[in-house]
Amino acid sequence: DNTDMQRPLEDIRVIEIASSVAANMGGHILSGLGAEMVKVEMPGEGDPIRQSGPFPGDMPHREKGGLFLYLNHDKKSITLNLETADGRSLLDKLLLKADVLLLDLPPREKRRLRLSYTRVHKTNPRIVMASLSPFGERGPYKDWQATDFTLSALGGWLYVNGEPSREPLRTNSQLLVEGVLGVMGALGVLAALFRQGINGRGQHVEVSGMECLLSMNRFHETTYAYLGQVPQRIGSRLPRTYPYTLLPCRDGYVAVICITDDQWERLCAMVGKPELFDDPRFIANSSRDKNADQLRSYLEEWLAPRGKEEIFHTAQEWRLP
Repeated sequence: DNTDMQRPLEDIRVIEIASSVAANMGGHILSGLGAEMVKVEMPGEGDPIRQSGPFPGDMPHREKGGLFLYLNHDKKSITLNLETADGRSLLDKLLLKADVLLLDLPPREKRRLRLSYTRVHKTNPRIVMASLSPFGERGPYKDWQATDFTLSALGGWLYVNGEPSREPLRTNSQLLVEGVLGVMGALGVLAALFRQGINGRGQHVEVSGMECLLSMNRFHETTYAYLGQVPQRIGSRLPRTYPYTLLPCRDGYVAVICITDDQWERLCAMVGKPELFDDPRFIANSSRDKNADQLRSYLEEWLAPRGKEEIFHTAQEWRLP
């Protein structure tokens, strides 16, 4: 029971101005670490994700959306009209007593509302300002809008997801892309707060959604940098490793995963083909990958008459993932 333990950010106050999932998610993480969250919303409709479901009884309501409640249940909330001088003056008073300003407004919108880091830093030199946007604050794309499709494509995810003979595959959803941006933003804030604790100065944490997705694609980047190989779509497989894939069984699909030699030996025994362990075609991960089609036929022969539940528990007994 850790209820009496102090959480790491309990003395930190964060002002959040959100226009999408990104800042909502970043604020949700910081709040979970103990930060006092003050959510600033425009009068009227408020945070745009209030319009997102799911809603109880499928009846839209600004106070009852599942996504909004999940990301904001532990935050304080006020309304300020940042379009007016009075609203911006009240925000300045909030910033004077804050440690962090977290926002995901487009850079052009920030400039229009006079929310540049230069101005915010002048108001409070100690403050950490985290700006989350599709392409960051600089460069030729900074004022471009983007969808999850745009960022997934430029971040390389569309190119490498899907079957080799099919079109690229969209990665999950908008929530995943913006969620990653929010998580990276929260991590940046933590690092900046650590520095603030050392020298008492704030800084500007600039997070680009496209760069976040690129950083998560580092395996493919490294392969290209070191080997000159352009990654290709390989479906649900793992490069240069087999089996590490989804295969059909009697009532659906199972993930068959085998990385180490001892796993390979146990897999051969489990499917009733111990002789495959010494077969030159399958002696190592690289050779199994080259002869994946032949190996797949042996595995599917054993999987076909069995159901997912039976396969799962049988694999547990053999200590196989």
